[in-house]
Amino acid sequence: MMAQTQASGQVSGTVTYRQRIALPPSAVVEVRLQEVSRLDAPAVTIAEQIIETEGRQVPFAFTLNYDPSEIDPRFTYVVQARITVDDELQWINTTAYRVITQGAPETVEVIVSPARSAAPPTSPPTSTPSSPPSSSASTRYDCEAQARGYEDAENVRLDEAERLLMQRSGKKFAYICEPTTASANDFRYDCQPQVANYPDRRNVTLAEAERLIVQRSDNSFIYQCEAR
Repeated sequence: MMAQTQASGQVSGTVTYRQRIALPPSAVVEVRLQEVSRLDAPAVTIAEQIIETEGRQVPFAFTLNYDPSEIDPRFTYVVQARITVDDELQWINTTAYRVITQGAPETVEVIVSPARSAAPPTSPPTSTPSSPPSSSASTRYDCEAQARGYEDAENVRLDEAERLLMQRSGKKFAYICEPTTASANDFRYDCQPQVANYPDRRNVTLAEAERLIVQRSDNSFIYQCEAR
């Protein structure tokens, strides 16, 4: 866990997700306090905390210490959370969690969503795997065995990947699952405006969704993005 400088201001809470998927031991949770008031400028990080999960599972408690002298009551501040596995983004919050100013709290539960999200196909599994589909509605996963005595499982459905992710060999998770290359290219997000006179933004990339969710008009965030 990254050490933080002492300061008298503090934002705390938890990072979690709703899906029943286990994190591998190499997962890292990154939580940042950011100022996001200006549309034409990147977010400014005020404080951050890095949590090495080491086999632990959600929820993860965090504490962000900040210097109150760096806070402008006119500005907007949010908590941004990400979970990476082997330096690859796997989970991120797609809703802005405001804190500190303008009546916002200093304790939040941050819910992250899969950065590569997909629903399982409706058809039953077959004994012979098919070619990786091009639609994110039928995403397949390759599951690599991490423990001795287990075999790799390729091109499996989401529900099968979830089952494999929960298997353990002793204290070690038996599998790490990732979308197949063909599937991973198809993940998109729909971003719905929360403020009048802004259009829907549909089928956007993850990078575009991340940019949209921190945009604001006056005191209201403009977009909320959901994985398709």
